[in-house]
Amino acid sequence: MNIDTLALALLAAKQKIAAAQAEYDHLLGQWLAIAPTKNEGSVQSVGSQYRITTTYGVNRTVDQAALSASWDAMPEGIRNVFPVKHGLDLRELRHWQNNNPAEYARYIAPFVTAKPAKPQVKVEALGAMKEVA
Repeated sequence: MNIDTLALALLAAKQKIAAAQAEYDHLLGQWLAIAPTKNEGSVQSVGSQYRITTTYGVNRTVDQAALSASWDAMPEGIRNVFPVKHGLDLRELRHWQNNNPAEYARYIAPFVTAKPAKPQVKVEALGAMKEVA
């Protein structure tokens, strides 16, 4: 193949990829519009031939400046949510969120920003349990 023939083939393939991605994104949007939802975790939907697992997540960030300014006034147990003033210990965060919501709202929530993550979708054929996407 010469350069021009190969370049034309590459451009055509790139357009096919873009069209396939657009179709996939459209179908994914249709699925997410009707899929069962959850704040975090996985939900399975089973049809007669396929199972779709939709996984929802949350991206959390910590306001380090505000946390550092309030660190000394924070109760010791609450500090465990923020190991070494960096990041989050999700197990500790969920413990406070579920078991002591008042303390969570007062000491933890002001420093944490939570945004829904893009849902992940996995499609499996039921017969052979072969992953399709």
